[in-house]
Amino acid sequence: MHTLSNDNRQITLIYNGNHALHRRVRALCSATKKALLTLDISQEKISQTLWAEIESLLPGELHQIVDLKETVTDSEAVFSKHDLMKILEKNPDSLSFPLLFYKATCHQIKNEAEVLRFINVDSGGFEKTMHTQAPKVKSQTREESFRS
Repeated sequence: MHTLSNDNRQITLIYNGNHALHRRVRALCSATKKALLTLDISQEKISQTLWAEIESLLPGELHQIVDLKETVTDSEAVFSKHDLMKILEKNPDSLSFPLLFYKATCHQIKNEAEVLRFINVDSGGFEKTMHTQAPKVKSQTREESFRS
């Protein structure tokens, strides 16, 4: 049984390995120093209980993460939460965006840049300056010299 992240030491990512955006988000998340739990729903099935837990943590409604374009032919069909969970379980391609769980909250990742605020990106020693000034760079090792 999988558990979703509820602290600041772990990231849980639910994604579909068949989608390019989902794979790129997975690759970015692997750069974190935090513990990472990934669930590829195209490879392993998620239980109804876990889908219910996911649904309770979503910032919006469940229908916002389900893409019904390829699954349903009737555009005016109305689905219950249970129906949507079944659709996600039986058709993993219907997950519209990867779901990232961090500090007991769910984040729907719509582009790769949104991941950067969760993985503590290393700036490589550059300090932020105004665009008109040269960057202030400090040596990260003893052997390097940044003088010209």
